Amino acid sequence: IDLDNLYESIISSSENNLVDLDDENNKSALFLTSFAAYTAEQDMKAICDFAHKNNILVVEDASGAIGDYENRLANGDYSDIIIGSTGSPKIVNVEDGGFITTNDETLFEKSNLLLKTMKASNITSCGIYNELDYAEENLKRTIDACSSLKEKIEKETNFSVFHGDKRGINVIMETDDPKSLSYKLRQEFVLDSHGMITKCPNYNRLKEKAVAIEIKNLDLSCLTYDNLDEMIFVLNKFD
Repeated sequence: IDLDNLYESIISSSENNLVDLDDENNKSALFLTSFAAYTAEQDMKAICDFAHKNNILVVEDASGAIGDYENRLANGDYSDIIIGSTGSPKIVNVEDGGFITTNDETLFEKSNLLLKTMKASNITSCGIYNELDYAEENLKRTIDACSSLKEKIEKETNFSVFHGDKRGINVIMETDDPKSLSYKLRQEFVLDSHGMITKCPNYNRLKEKAVAIEIKNLDLSCLTYDNLDEMIFVLNKFD
């Protein structure tokens, strides 16, 4: 998120009476993901500081950032509410369920009635509890693989990547013909159940002509240097 653009959006909403910035009980909230388009780490501290100065709650979808070893993402000291999916494939892999959490006791108490209407499966809850132990390692290996692949693509192919200097859990490459490239890559990179190629423009990725390689959808055992080199070999066939 660009803070200047966020500021302009807030001011515009205020001028159109959509947000009352002077109301301490303002019910407005900013929803965002820890990684923009899964490819670029958001500056959650700066965003949260800015939002809180304007009486706006921050709800962070941290499905792809649970266990951040830098403690910058999925941090309850920054975001008011953190939500996450634990379906598969995710950093916390339970193949089902998810969670909502907050460090704010007041928010927790206000949610008491809502929480009473929800009943989590004991199996799912135990699964989440146990899988959290592996989240940090899962996230680190995924980010390291993406960082390595971004660097290799820039140096060893004719493709350019978006946000090559930022932590992420996928890699997004510019291309003039995303339809053709995404089709060709899907023939090369075949997964059993979850695809690893996303064609852009895409609402959940970028509004640019691009193709995303969803490293986050791969099993950790696949994130070897040999496999990353093989990806570069394949990309060089189509650049």
